[in-house]
Amino acid sequence: MRHLMKYRWKEMIRRRDIMFWAIAFPMILGTLFSFAFSNGEESEAFHKIPVAVVTKQDTKDENFALFLKEMNGDYIKVKTNDEKKALKLLKSGDIKGIYYNEKELQLAVTSNGMEQSILETLMDAYEKNRDVIIDVAKEHPEKIPEVVKSMEQSRKVVKNVSLGGKTYDEFLQYYFALIAMACMFGAFLGMANSMDMQANITQLAARRCIAPVHRIKMIISDMVVVFFMHFINVCVLLLYLRFILKIEIGNQWPQMILVAFIGSMIGVSLGTFIGAIGKMGENIKVGILIGVSLLCSFLAGLMVGGMKNIIDQYIPIVNRLNPAALIADAFYSMSVYADPSRFITDILFMTAISGVFIIITFLLIRRERYDSI
Repeated sequence: MRHLMKYRWKEMIRRRDIMFWAIAFPMILGTLFSFAFSNGEESEAFHKIPVAVVTKQDTKDENFALFLKEMNGDYIKVKTNDEKKALKLLKSGDIKGIYYNEKELQLAVTSNGMEQSILETLMDAYEKNRDVIIDVAKEHPEKIPEVVKSMEQSRKVVKNVSLGGKTYDEFLQYYFALIAMACMFGAFLGMANSMDMQANITQLAARRCIAPVHRIKMIISDMVVVFFMHFINVCVLLLYLRFILKIEIGNQWPQMILVAFIGSMIGVSLGTFIGAIGKMGENIKVGILIGVSLLCSFLAGLMVGGMKNIIDQYIPIVNRLNPAALIADAFYSMSVYADPSRFITDILFMTAISGVFIIITFLLIRRERYDSI
């Protein structure tokens, strides 16, 4: 079997069109992403929450107005102080909330989410600090400077982190989806394998089918070769993103290699499966492969940021059946959550999907027979 694998490797590595999509295209797209997302000022502004501040002049809290002025540019971005305009912006989603600076502070929002929670937390923090200062002023006025200094120091040690306790750049979701797409593009290698085993489609397949080699041995050697070839492709992409483009995709290399391993297996087995079904021509099957791969990548968030979250909110079963979403989510889990349970769940689903593709493909290919070649 060693010589079968050797010559299959040589034959596949010379197919420049397939290798372009399997390794070169993801690296080119990653480079373009790096150029597009390299503006640090735009990235920083992206994290500021757009709000409006409506002030009632007769009952306004001067200290709260000063507090919001200090927060503006750091955590929030005040877009307007006009109530009518603010309501229109809130309804359209251009701002996430409206602060009403009245005798009793209020926050108006139209939906619940992370940004709305942050706005509410800022207002609650101000009210608690205000109440503390009032109490101290009544009982121990001499300690007010000490309390104020303590509050200022507590603000300096605040650090933006994700819910799982790890920092997270929101642009990383595009790179995770890119890695998922690269894994899925292993389908081009898998389809080439499948095509080269069907004597009614290519001349090379016809010659291979009459060779004095057991069909099972040929199928296994082909699968092993293209799988490890694509696994190397994905690992090269990870190294390129991390050390050449300096993208912080993570440093948990054992887990990342595991995801690349199973993701490569999914891509190759998917391509082999598509290539084995029906009696359609090669061009039709390639069209189906591209459509399936890009659709899965789109739903994983490659073209539209947050698409995976939208799907997870309304049709969560799709993300559990979409291999690209599982791959992207596995990388996301490593970057965000300290608890490995979500990562393990993704790995189990990925392994199950890969196993299903491999078993069905093996049954389809091994049963093919020809009356004459």
